[in-house]
Amino acid sequence: MNDFRELNVWKKSRCLLLLVYKITEIFPNNKFPGLTNQLRNSCVDILANITRAFSVKKYEEITRFLQSSIGSVKKLELQIRKAYDHHFINNLDYGYLNHKTKEISKLLKYSITNLKTES
Repeated sequence: MNDFRELNVWKKSRCLLLLVYKITEIFPNNKFPGLTNQLRNSCVDILANITRAFSVKKYEEITRFLQSSIGSVKKLELQIRKAYDHHFINNLDYGYLNHKTKEISKLLKYSITNLKTES
Protein backbone atom coordinates (compact mmCIF):
# COMPACT_ATOMS: atom_id res chain seq x y z
CA MET A 1 0.00 0.00 0.00
CA ASN A 2 1.45 3.34 -1.05
CA ASP A 3 -0.85 5.77 0.71
CA PHE A 4 -2.09 5.86 4.31
CA ARG A 5 -5.43 7.17 2.99
CA GLU A 6 -6.02 3.71 1.54
CA LEU A 7 -5.97 2.13 5.01
CA ASN A 8 -9.39 1.01 6.21
CA VAL A 9 -8.69 2.23 9.74
CA TRP A 10 -7.74 5.69 8.41
CA LYS A 11 -10.91 5.89 6.29
CA LYS A 12 -13.12 4.89 9.22
CA SER A 13 -11.33 7.35 11.51
CA ARG A 14 -11.84 10.13 8.99
CA CYS A 15 -15.56 9.32 8.76
CA LEU A 16 -15.72 9.46 12.56
CA LEU A 17 -14.01 12.87 12.53
CA LEU A 18 -16.55 14.23 10.05
CA LEU A 19 -19.41 12.82 12.13
CA VAL A 20 -18.04 14.34 15.35
CA TYR A 21 -17.67 17.73 13.62
CA LYS A 22 -21.29 17.54 12.47
CA ILE A 23 -22.65 16.46 15.86
CA THR A 24 -20.68 19.07 17.81
CA GLU A 25 -21.91 21.94 15.62
CA ILE A 26 -25.04 22.09 17.77
CA PHE A 27 -23.32 21.88 21.18
CA PRO A 28 -24.05 24.85 23.45
CA ASN A 29 -21.00 27.09 23.83
CA ASN A 30 -21.83 28.36 27.29
CA LYS A 31 -21.65 24.97 29.02
CA PHE A 32 -18.36 23.02 28.87
CA PRO A 33 -16.89 25.23 26.13
CA GLY A 34 -13.81 23.04 25.73
CA LEU A 35 -15.74 19.81 25.12
CA THR A 36 -16.32 20.51 21.43
CA ASN A 37 -12.60 21.10 20.86
CA GLN A 38 -11.64 18.07 22.95
CA LEU A 39 -13.88 15.77 20.91
CA ARG A 40 -12.62 17.15 17.62
CA ASN A 41 -8.98 17.15 18.67
CA SER A 42 -9.16 13.52 19.78
CA CYS A 43 -10.41 12.56 16.32
CA VAL A 44 -7.64 14.55 14.67
CA ASP A 45 -5.09 12.88 16.96
CA ILE A 46 -6.31 9.43 15.91
CA LEU A 47 -5.79 10.30 12.25
CA ALA A 48 -2.49 12.08 12.83
CA ASN A 49 -0.99 9.12 14.66
CA ILE A 50 -2.11 6.67 12.00
CA THR A 51 -0.51 8.94 9.41
CA ARG A 52 2.70 9.14 11.45
CA ALA A 53 2.79 5.35 11.82
CA PHE A 54 2.64 5.03 8.07
CA SER A 55 5.56 7.44 7.63
CA VAL A 56 8.11 5.53 9.75
CA LYS A 57 9.84 2.22 9.07
CA LYS A 58 10.82 0.78 12.45
CA TYR A 59 8.37 -1.63 14.05
CA GLU A 60 8.73 0.04 17.47
CA GLU A 61 7.88 3.48 16.06
CA ILE A 62 4.94 2.19 14.07
CA THR A 63 3.45 0.43 17.09
CA ARG A 64 4.07 3.48 19.29
CA PHE A 65 2.04 5.68 16.95
CA LEU A 66 -0.71 3.09 16.60
CA GLN A 67 -0.86 2.72 20.39
CA SER A 68 -1.10 6.50 20.65
CA SER A 69 -4.09 6.31 18.32
CA ILE A 70 -5.69 3.75 20.62
CA GLY A 71 -5.11 6.13 23.53
CA SER A 72 -6.83 8.91 21.58
CA VAL A 73 -9.77 6.58 20.88
CA LYS A 74 -10.11 5.89 24.62
CA LYS A 75 -9.95 9.61 25.34
CA LEU A 76 -12.65 10.20 22.72
CA GLU A 77 -14.85 7.52 24.31
CA LEU A 78 -14.63 9.36 27.63
CA GLN A 79 -15.53 12.68 26.01
CA ILE A 80 -18.45 11.10 24.16
CA ARG A 81 -19.72 9.78 27.50
CA LYS A 82 -19.38 13.24 29.04
CA ALA A 83 -21.36 14.76 26.15
CA TYR A 84 -24.03 12.08 26.59
CA ASP A 85 -24.20 12.54 30.36
CA HIS A 86 -24.84 16.27 29.86
CA HIS A 87 -27.49 15.59 27.20
CA PHE A 88 -25.52 17.12 24.32
CA ILE A 89 -26.00 13.93 22.28
CA ASN A 90 -28.96 11.58 22.15
CA ASN A 91 -29.07 7.81 22.70
CA LEU A 92 -28.85 7.00 19.01
CA ASP A 93 -25.76 9.17 18.40
CA TYR A 94 -24.16 7.92 21.60
CA GLY A 95 -24.61 4.29 20.58
CA TYR A 96 -23.40 4.91 17.05
CA LEU A 97 -20.32 6.85 18.16
CA ASN A 98 -19.45 4.14 20.67
CA HIS A 99 -19.82 1.48 18.01
CA LYS A 100 -17.48 3.40 15.69
CA THR A 101 -14.84 3.99 18.36
CA LYS A 102 -14.81 0.31 19.29
CA GLU A 103 -14.54 -0.65 15.63
CA ILE A 104 -11.56 1.68 15.12
CA SER A 105 -9.90 0.46 18.32
CA LYS A 106 -10.21 -3.16 17.13
CA LEU A 107 -8.73 -2.28 13.75
CA LEU A 108 -5.79 -0.53 15.41
CA LYS A 109 -5.17 -3.50 17.72
CA TYR A 110 -5.41 -5.85 14.75
CA SER A 111 -2.86 -3.73 12.87
CA ILE A 112 -0.43 -3.95 15.79
CA THR A 113 -0.91 -7.72 16.06
CA ASN A 114 -0.46 -8.08 12.33
CA LEU A 115 2.81 -6.14 12.46
CA LYS A 116 4.11 -8.45 15.21
CA THR A 117 3.55 -11.52 13.07
CA GLU A 118 5.21 -9.87 10.07
CA SER A 119 8.30 -8.81 12.05
